[in-house]
Amino acid sequence: MQIKHARVPAGGDPDRAHQRVAPLLLERLTDNDPDNPDDAPLDMPALRERLKKSVLANLQALLNCTCFASRDQLARWPHVYSSTLNFGLPPLAGKMQSDIAWQDIADQITWAIAHFEPRIIASALCIECLDDDPGLASHNLLSFTLQGRLWWSPAPVDFMFTSRVDLENGHFELADKR
Repeated sequence: MQIKHARVPAGGDPDRAHQRVAPLLLERLTDNDPDNPDDAPLDMPALRERLKKSVLANLQALLNCTCFASRDQLARWPHVYSSTLNFGLPPLAGKMQSDIAWQDIADQITWAIAHFEPRIIASALCIECLDDDPGLASHNLLSFTLQGRLWWSPAPVDFMFTSRVDLENGHFELADKR
């Protein structure tokens, strides 16, 4: 099953969204080789890999956080629903794989990424459920891939991350597939 979602960034111009995205200040100031006083700037492939690792780490944090409330619960306060007070996903811990609607999980993941990870081009995000592993059902694990593009100049960077969520405790594990 493949689900593709599209969302235009705030401001309406998807071509300008990448101009607002930059590595975190901490990432820019981190010295990767403190023993080398002549530390040269990283080359482009290394910077792209650092970007992918940074996004992967941030997605791991995002998917492992539990959001404050659902859209229905916060209908009277739509700005709270879209704010950092609602960072994360609804709780999945304790649910059975057979009771989960995959489309709902994909929609929730897409919404969270579109709102809280601006370095991912939301219109290029594709989430695919991997239900071909028979061992997952017996262990109450849900597996999927996140595939898309990251804002980068001169051209976007492709990524493919795999993820497993343990429905016993709601913990997501992500890895770079490429």
